[in-house]
Amino acid sequence: MSSIITKISKKIALFGGAILFFAAIITTYDVLCRFIFNSPTSWALELAQYSLLYAVFLGGAYAFWEDSYTRVEVIKNLLPKRLQRALYIVGDIITIVLFVMLAWHSGKLTILCFTKGWAEPTPLRVPMWIPLIIIPIGCIAIAVQNIVILFIKRKLKPERQPF
Repeated sequence: MSSIITKISKKIALFGGAILFFAAIITTYDVLCRFIFNSPTSWALELAQYSLLYAVFLGGAYAFWEDSYTRVEVIKNLLPKRLQRALYIVGDIITIVLFVMLAWHSGKLTILCFTKGWAEPTPLRVPMWIPLIIIPIGCIAIAVQNIVILFIKRKLKPERQPF
């Protein structure tokens, strides 16, 4: 099960990378239009912003699996290995709780935007739920991936219940 979740996270992250590449193309196109042709686009900035939002939340779960996020390890490195492991476990649990809470609240906001039919007050008039929906989806993916990290990488074993 954990390898399936990690494979899905990796494929989703690759899709996020493709979206990031799309944002780079859009931004380059807008810069060319603005400075060479003196005719800026009205949609490029908005699409690039949405693309960046999607890229971050699509790549988040895999970034946690690969430990490719920024963290300060000065204090951790001064601790004994057992305490470092305990600190990682506590950090994983806090991360899971935080992202579940963020998924819950952002999900409620996304549903509210969908039911009210709210749209961005921009030239594209994108319904607000479209850029927002990636936040609860990405947060759930990050929380699930951190559960896998907790039990696979940290080797936390649930207690066996006698039958």
